[in-house]
Amino acid sequence: MGGASAAWAALDDAWQRAFEMAWEAVVTGNIGVGCAITDAAGTVLVAARNRTMDIAAPPGQVAGSSLAHAEINALAGLAFRSPREHVLTSTLHPCLQCAAAIRMAPIASVRFAGDDPLWHGSDNFGVLNSWLARREESANYMKYLAHRDLVRLERGPRAEHDSKTALTALWRNRKAVMALVGGRCTKTGTVQFPMSEVSVNPNDHAIRTQEEYPLADLSARVMTYT
Repeated sequence: MGGASAAWAALDDAWQRAFEMAWEAVVTGNIGVGCAITDAAGTVLVAARNRTMDIAAPPGQVAGSSLAHAEINALAGLAFRSPREHVLTSTLHPCLQCAAAIRMAPIASVRFAGDDPLWHGSDNFGVLNSWLARREESANYMKYLAHRDLVRLERGPRAEHDSKTALTALWRNRKAVMALVGGRCTKTGTVQFPMSEVSVNPNDHAIRTQEEYPLADLSARVMTYT
């Protein structure tokens, strides 16, 4: 066996899967880029291709968009907070968009076949960004472990549920949440936040006497908090 067959056989599984995906991209009318991600032992976990010209994609992947790059679709197949020990293999030098996604993903190293002059210098972000150029050292080892997803933090009982405000609830309460609009009882003049059907005046719990009362520009004292 020689020539192209020998060269193909010499490639590891990740390179072969990446090139297979790149060829699939070409024959389907997309940009010929493929990507494979392996674990620390070299086992291929996910492989994907460019789908910028497709109208549909497998679940969890992107199609018909400038975001539908091979690396993006491959990274989408990794579980959140996976150990940062995976290797990403791409047939082309990752662009800035994909490089940013790779940095946020559990990827330990990157391999690519084709050089792309368009992205030369993308590793010199520190020169372009004064914040990154500071290269300020952090001696907090626990922070390092957490940022690299090498340890799971116990965040307490309040972190065990999604505390984000539902958009429907946010719309209903938009004045209180976004503009700090409370209520004032038209009968007793008592001001309260949030506005409710019943006044908080201890001597007169008047019902349905509240009117909107903006609090954002007023000075106040915090009596209690949790």
